[in-house]
Amino acid sequence: MPGPNIEQLTADPCVTVRHGGPPDPAGGAVIYWMQRAQRAIDNPALETVIAAANAIDKLVVVNVGLVVGVAGANLRHYQFLVEGLGDVADDLAHRGVAFVVRKSPDHDFIRFCVEVRPALVIGDENPLRAAERTKRQTAAGLRVPFWTVDADVIVIRYMSYASTSWKFDSTAYSERMQALGEERST
Repeated sequence: MPGPNIEQLTADPCVTVRHGGPPDPAGGAVIYWMQRAQRAIDNPALETVIAAANAIDKLVVVNVGLVVGVAGANLRHYQFLVEGLGDVADDLAHRGVAFVVRKSPDHDFIRFCVEVRPALVIGDENPLRAAERTKRQTAAGLRVPFWTVDADVIVIRYMSYASTSWKFDSTAYSERMQALGEERST
């Protein structure tokens, strides 16, 4: 059974099309700009990237940029991040996905895209103002479609498909999650 096509993927309520248009047929890969959702398991953004790459018969490349000197970050933060990226690399390799990490000052994503020449770029959502500003600047600098995927609102994502109105108390939530689990397992 074939997977979703590009139009179906962009119709997902968790996908935001920031720069539209068809994927570049001359592009070599679908790039996932991994920022906030730094995981290769249970990552809806990565799953969308893989589905898009399958739909247009392209490779998948995951890119992470390590930015030195982030306000409030210390050596322990970077150590934790790098150790976690080792797990991400292993999980991606197991799935046959290429993984590229670049650190400051060579972490510029637009420059990476110029080098790789993607067919499509997909990133993960981040509600912080600085990240949103960066996403807008990136969308303006890309010559291919650019989407972002909300990879962190998994419960709401599944519940929105199942029901248009539900209560926000713990009993109703537990009952609904149990029902969703039963629906998804059949």
